[in-house]
Amino acid sequence: MPMKYYDYLIVGQGICGSILALMLRERNKSLLVIDQGHPVTSSRIAAGIVNPVTGKNFVKTWMADVIIPFAHQYYQALQMNWSAPLIAEKLIYRGLDNIEAENKWISRTGDPDYQDYCTEFSSFEEFRPYILPASSYGVVRGGFQVNLPLLLDRTREILQSQGSLQIGSFDHKELRFTGSFFEYKELMAGKIIFCEGFRGKIIRFFPICLFPSKGEVLFIKIPDADFRNLIKHDQFIAHLYDDIYWVGRGYEWRAENEQPSESAKEKILANLQSMLKVPFEITDHKAAIRPATKNRRPIILQHKEFPGMYFFNGMGTKGTSLAPYFADRLVQNLEGNAVL
Repeated sequence: MPMKYYDYLIVGQGICGSILALMLRERNKSLLVIDQGHPVTSSRIAAGIVNPVTGKNFVKTWMADVIIPFAHQYYQALQMNWSAPLIAEKLIYRGLDNIEAENKWISRTGDPDYQDYCTEFSSFEEFRPYILPASSYGVVRGGFQVNLPLLLDRTREILQSQGSLQIGSFDHKELRFTGSFFEYKELMAGKIIFCEGFRGKIIRFFPICLFPSKGEVLFIKIPDADFRNLIKHDQFIAHLYDDIYWVGRGYEWRAENEQPSESAKEKILANLQSMLKVPFEITDHKAAIRPATKNRRPIILQHKEFPGMYFFNGMGTKGTSLAPYFADRLVQNLEGNAVL
């Protein structure tokens, strides 16, 4: 039986592998995605928040003026094509708990480089019935939220319908390079791209310095709550659907496993209780490990010895904003239209 040939073999179907596969499909490329099908991954439990201004110093996200408009346009196009609620515009309310934070925010609102994003606080009415207010707030414009489970599930359905998805572990020892293409078990591929998230740390072909960071989230039910914009004191509260909300914060850089921990739950819960003034119910507690890098920049690499082999990873907490732009850059390089 002859081996089946694909233009591309993609390993991993998180946000990077999914968007890369969708973009290659648009170019009518044959491809196969191999994914383990883990029910809990960093892509699947993320809230899908795209935030232009981050951190205690309210710094504009790296390449915000390029990557955020690109991501917004990409997700809107998918939403129209799928006729599904994929993206929602969001204001982000940042709690300012002291004079120093208020002064930093005021300085940002007067900075021409931040005028599209940072505005002075206007109204708290949306949150007043539910949230114990901070001393004051700054409001970030230009943010949005992407329904990542929908993105991943719809992509999986598309791939499965075309016979372009294989569920299972990828055995790196079975991969061979013949000089013009790659062989893996009973298939051949012209090029291969590894998009395995934090598991990319152990790929033998790329000695990459990933710094996996564990994130933990609570899913809570706030009965009859109807606030839809995002609010952040020490941690985000983000609406998902109905009266279910996502609450997450923090990093654990030296996590020993992917299991949710009681200590993280207690920290999130303590902060949540200081924010909410209405009853709530914890419906779930999940944890996953993100593929972060030391400088918090994504990684796209071409193997020096095997030119058809690539590594696309390291999105950290900003995969929703970074993945579309850098997947597009990678596709253009793969197809000979751009230099990485």
